[in-house]
Amino acid sequence: MHITLLQNIKLGLQHGSYNKLSRDLRPIGDAREVETVVRNPYKYKFNSKEYQDELALDWYDYGARNYDPALGRFHNMDRFSEKYYSHTPYHYTKNNPVFFVDINGDSLDIGTDKYSRRDINLLVRNKNEKYIQVNEKGNLSLDFGDLSKEEISDILKEMEWSF
Repeated sequence: MHITLLQNIKLGLQHGSYNKLSRDLRPIGDAREVETVVRNPYKYKFNSKEYQDELALDWYDYGARNYDPALGRFHNMDRFSEKYYSHTPYHYTKNNPVFFVDINGDSLDIGTDKYSRRDINLLVRNKNEKYIQVNEKGNLSLDFGDLSKEEISDILKEMEWSF
């Protein structure tokens, strides 16, 4: 079995047999035309998400949402879209899949390693670093202590421009 960097299966072989699966994917997950001889096709394809071919949908199941590679878009709104009000409710990884991960298509995972934390702090101006907390699961939170609502509002406006 050959798996690409995006966790996409390109070629699957059955022991002592013909190609069980051969598939090329464009960057948005839509399959190029390929000849296959498959009795029980492997369902987990683009980004290791289950391919939904029942009812001729041709979507990928991301758990929380369904992705249509023909459109390059999700059909369902992000159920946590209020967390990212500056982006469309149909976005994926804040439109930046290089830096962010969206495992189930519903919430952003920033990461837990020291490089991810450093990158987060670089995004926010140095004077505001003290308000940012990252827990062991990689969840980001803000703690403003005893600041007034006006001070908090000013800081948040400044942080928004940093992202």
